[in-house]
Amino acid sequence: MNLLKVFVGLSFLLAFSNVQAQKDTLKTNVVIVDWTPPVKYEETYLSEEDKTALNQFIAFCKIQIDIENPNYHYSTGYTYFIINALEINSSTISKDSLKSQLNIVRENDSIKYKFLTSISKVSNNDYDNVYNFVRPPSIDNRYISKISKKDAETLTNLILSKYYYYEPQSNDTTAQKITPLTKIDRVAEFKGGKQRLNKYIYSKIEFPKIKNLDNRIDEVEVIATIQVNTDGSLSDYNFNTSIKGNLTELEKENLSNDISYQYENIVAKIISNMPNWIPAQSTNKNVNSKVSFPIIFKYQ
Repeated sequence: MNLLKVFVGLSFLLAFSNVQAQKDTLKTNVVIVDWTPPVKYEETYLSEEDKTALNQFIAFCKIQIDIENPNYHYSTGYTYFIINALEINSSTISKDSLKSQLNIVRENDSIKYKFLTSISKVSNNDYDNVYNFVRPPSIDNRYISKISKKDAETLTNLILSKYYYYEPQSNDTTAQKITPLTKIDRVAEFKGGKQRLNKYIYSKIEFPKIKNLDNRIDEVEVIATIQVNTDGSLSDYNFNTSIKGNLTELEKENLSNDISYQYENIVAKIISNMPNWIPAQSTNKNVNSKVSFPIIFKYQ
């Protein structure tokens, strides 16, 4: 009996030692890696105002698809954006099919996420850029309809609060590189400088026909932001319009809703007919750059 107890005891110790050895071996082979959570598209609650604003923008996009001409690249901004945002890989897609794909944005949370974060991404998460994307200033005949200012503000706030674009982070430290800011050695300018620019603008300026509320509007200022490309051509117009005068804040807001696009149209027409600028330079190479300047319509 004692020999049996000793044998059982030795067998248990040997088994325990074997298991412990396996555990020690496992410990030496375990590699701790950083855990990256999977992408999860959680359902985001949308208020009735949010839904209305999104529906209005989708309707606007459908109109743009109808009027944009694939053979004229200048006019196809929204069509190409929608194709990229919805990750449509087909080399050819009909306008009707593309509009049908837009309907899915309303129903499918992952598609909605991709679509709205794409707007945030192309707008650099900037409020003014997002707002001008969902309610673009009228330029020539490219935008024959626009969503209301209220819907544009609602959708802009929704995008930046719930669909803010974050750059994906790489776990590979060798891939994490700091991109330095481009040092501009020479800023872009109109040929002849600011005085020639002002002379050009005010030789082309026209005043829209509006009711001046008993001459209480003093001036309308349109701050234009444009991109001067490496060849001196101009693109990516953005406008910020303000009205000054003997007006209440409510009157200014209502007027801005009603008439700002008329002034922006005039400014856009002036810019689109401008001769090429002298592009900015960095280390003796032409680079794209942004330039802002005010255009003032004085009534007094």
